[in-house]
Amino acid sequence: MPFDDDLGGRTGRTDWADTVTAPGSGCNTVWKPWRDAGQSTVAGSPGDERVTATGPGRSVGDLPRYVRAALTGTVSAVLGGIVASEYIGTALFSLLVPFLVGVLCAGATRRAGQTDGRGTLGRRIRGMGVGFAVLGVAVGFKVVPGGSSAFRPALEVVPTYLSAALGAVLESIPAKRGRDPNS
Repeated sequence: MPFDDDLGGRTGRTDWADTVTAPGSGCNTVWKPWRDAGQSTVAGSPGDERVTATGPGRSVGDLPRYVRAALTGTVSAVLGGIVASEYIGTALFSLLVPFLVGVLCAGATRRAGQTDGRGTLGRRIRGMGVGFAVLGVAVGFKVVPGGSSAFRPALEVVPTYLSAALGAVLESIPAKRGRDPNS
């Protein structure tokens, strides 16, 4: 096992790589044992292209980010709905708590989707966050003792849905990219 001069001893890391050809892939891959399992790079590249299960040079796409955002949004909507159910029918908190549920759902969805809210992916995930915020408040109307309707009376449910949507939109607005103060 090689020695690492910087650390003054054995590190357990090997600095060698084997070039292998994956069957049917038509490209050489570099296998480096210190990388995570399943990570391989196309031979000769600086590490930006990966040979994935879908074939050489293709990536899986944004589907895993949408799935993570949807799963996280669902969990935050259910938990937020359970909390919101405690405050349905109160004066101030019937608007404040749905606003906070909106902030929770949008923030969790956006962070799980690993986006800052810009671009097509960012706008879609922000929209998912707004949808999950409204869904969370609807869950709150259904789990309240007595199980009130999520659609009626309109004067009670519409302001809470708007409050949740407003919280989600305000949380997920992308920050402005400012100028570099050093330039």
